[in-house]
Amino acid sequence: MTFDGTPRTPFFAQRTLLAATTTLVAAHGAGLANLLFLRPGSTVIEVFPFGYTPRIFAELAAQLGVVHVGVMAAPDEAGVAECLTTAHGGAGAAPDVVVGLPVLLDKWHARARGWRALVSPPETALQGLMPAAADPLGWHGLTATAPALTSVRPCLRAQPLAVRPEALAMAAVTAAGCRKG
Repeated sequence: MTFDGTPRTPFFAQRTLLAATTTLVAAHGAGLANLLFLRPGSTVIEVFPFGYTPRIFAELAAQLGVVHVGVMAAPDEAGVAECLTTAHGGAGAAPDVVVGLPVLLDKWHARARGWRALVSPPETALQGLMPAAADPLGWHGLTATAPALTSVRPCLRAQPLAVRPEALAMAAVTAAGCRKG
């Protein structure tokens, strides 16, 4: 089932399909509100853009008795750097942006390199599974020092969601262990 709007799946059919679903794999976004229709004990595997891991759907899943596993997509270093620079590096940028942007970009590239090292070689057991921390990259603390950096969230969310199939398989195995334990 897709939620791209064409053709529209009738609401009752969506609800029925989700109620029969054991494992749902979905990109982070409003469509995950449909996890309301999963049965307790089902699993949702949420794919996050690199560096953006809001916990809203994990918290909803916990309230519903649904196992939640997050998978972080590969970083788009160039795309995020370009987005942040375009949004905040232009003429007339606020003084805290001029100071904060290079710090933010340095941190972004360091975290992206760390992620790439973590998932290399490809057979590593950790590929793509996201850290448990709600803010694994420390964006909240950094953006608090440069409040005008308001486009961090949209720049992170705009990244493509490139995930290795092995990461999804590992997430499914992790979820199966959670259901039994």
